[in-house]
Amino acid sequence: MSKPKTNLFALPENTFNNLQEGKDRILRIAEVRGIVGICTASIYSYMKKGEFPNQIKIGPRMVGWLESEIQEWIASQVTAARDKKTG
Repeated sequence: MSKPKTNLFALPENTFNNLQEGKDRILRIAEVRGIVGICTASIYSYMKKGEFPNQIKIGPRMVGWLESEIQEWIASQVTAARDKKTG
């Protein structure tokens, strides 16, 4: 069973404010794929395992991801990879 999508208007106030002020963006799947360098199937697989940020619902048939959450995920992957090297 898949996790429910987060509604754009149910986001925490600071996240919603960041979007309104242009400090954060909503990325569609093609842009997310390009940024993280993994395919759509892998993104959804990682989401199902709780290893990737959840999508948010932005329309009846549209979803996106917060750019800030994608950037945090990338940073966590870099940290984990570097910890393995030094550990």
